[in-house]
Amino acid sequence: MGYLDFKQIPNGGGNPNQEPFDVVLSIDSQNLNNSTATVAPGTVNGIFPANWDQKIPVVLGDPTYGYIFAETNGKTVTKATILFDAAYDPAQEPVNNGLPTTFQYAFCIIKNNIAYRCMGGGSIVAWGETQYIKGVENPSTLQPGQLPYETFNVWVVKSEGDPRVLR
Repeated sequence: MGYLDFKQIPNGGGNPNQEPFDVVLSIDSQNLNNSTATVAPGTVNGIFPANWDQKIPVVLGDPTYGYIFAETNGKTVTKATILFDAAYDPAQEPVNNGLPTTFQYAFCIIKNNIAYRCMGGGSIVAWGETQYIKGVENPSTLQPGQLPYETFNVWVVKSEGDPRVLR
């Protein structure tokens, strides 16, 4: 396993060193439910999240996660949305001979009204990978050309700056 490099993201604009998915928080101290975030432009497999250019509502919890909710057609990413809340759940159910139709990937954690980046630099990339292989229960029923096993697959999601991403 790798490591997470937590870096505090400054509250303020005009940062020339800004990375994709850096976050600027606007905390409403009178009503925390009115808090918003602006996220630096970045892509998920080349697709901009639908709400990348908007102030995004932040549901402050303990902690709150900034994450991508991606939708797929089982082969490629078709849509991505940026969300902020405590309901982040990165678990994926492996799919038999295909890929899940959704996945989530956290890019920041908000604690005590400070956003901490929790991904490497660059945009987000995802690809399918076999999590496990299961033999068919009755191989004698196989048709010609049919494999004697089933593959169960998930999305692997990383930032472009992650050294485990192949170039």
